[in-house]
Amino acid sequence: MTQTIRISLPGYNALTDTNLDHYALYADQDNVLIKEKTRGSFTITGNGSQVIQTIAHNLGYIPLFLVYVYDLDFYLGINKWKLLAHNSAGASVPPYLAVADTTNLYVYNFLAASAGAIAFKYFIFYDNVVGSSGITLTESSSVIKVSKQGFDAVTEKDPNNLIFHSDLNTFKILKEGNGTINYTVDGSYAINHGATISNPTSYMIFVKFPDGKTSFLPGKGVIYSYDSSFNIHDSYIDTTQIGMYIEGTGSSTSLPYKYYIFETPLS
Repeated sequence: MTQTIRISLPGYNALTDTNLDHYALYADQDNVLIKEKTRGSFTITGNGSQVIQTIAHNLGYIPLFLVYVYDLDFYLGINKWKLLAHNSAGASVPPYLAVADTTNLYVYNFLAASAGAIAFKYFIFYDNVVGSSGITLTESSSVIKVSKQGFDAVTEKDPNNLIFHSDLNTFKILKEGNGTINYTVDGSYAINHGATISNPTSYMIFVKFPDGKTSFLPGKGVIYSYDSSFNIHDSYIDTTQIGMYIEGTGSSTSLPYKYYIFETPLS
């Protein structure tokens, strides 16, 4: 008999519900939860050229990571928390970048010193993006583990071979939503996210352009539609809204979006 673990969200029947989005944990299949390795915060003061903050992870592969910056929003004139872009084309390099190799996470600040000390918050996960894993966790004396298919939860200590491990934090979705932005003219647009938060928290947002392609929005950095008729930049989160600046070359249109807000605080 196949052994399974299902923990449904409130209001759903774990014995009968087949929608994975209705579960906190669903281990009938290899539905892996991302597992946090470390988080931290720091500030960088620019010097007019690149300044690098190096954070060691020493995993031996390139892990999943997220970096957010508390940045002065040019269009609103106030500071907002924004998700950093990763490497970018030379023609549109944003003021900050975040990249990783098999040893470190690197955060770049290209601003001049006059901009002052810029605050960042980062999250590094065990989940490997590029490269194979050979991690062995030092576990607590008593743990709860759910392994991927083909691995023994009793002996397995590589987080990349586990769906869940009670020693490791996972990002919990505090709020998710979807809808459409009614674009009419170039300018700032905002979504009321509905999350009950007293400080900004980490987030992700995706937008579908009129050409049919969907993009993951960075906060600092410009995302163009596949046909280059639209671009979105300076997306941010605060305690009530997710905002962004949209530019287009066509007529008024609806832009579908999907967002996730996590419980991990940025402030």
